[in-house]
Amino acid sequence: MAEWTTTNALKTLRMVLNKAVLDGALPFNPAAASRLQSHSRPRQVNARQPVVLSAQKVDALVEAGVKKTPSFAGVIATAAYTGARIREVLAIRWCDIDQERKLIHLRG
Repeated sequence: MAEWTTTNALKTLRMVLNKAVLDGALPFNPAAASRLQSHSRPRQVNARQPVVLSAQKVDALVEAGVKKTPSFAGVIATAAYTGARIREVLAIRWCDIDQERKLIHLRG
């Protein structure tokens, strides 16, 4: 599993076990950070490098989106050409678009 996945699972486990300690079901939390040895704790380091698409690949992605899912073509094109995250693109409203200056204000 990825480090972030392991870390999130460990956080959830700690919360559940903390509740068990508070309820008196357990004498202590075996997953508490102070009880785990440092080598067994996940490191939150992402070893993967981001994928950077060339202009031609971005154009090909948008073209494929238009052909395959025409109803989402605008969302795909906006995300691909602006670099915005999908939630930012989905939060765009007409009032966020400045047509005179050719800008999109990302607020979401």
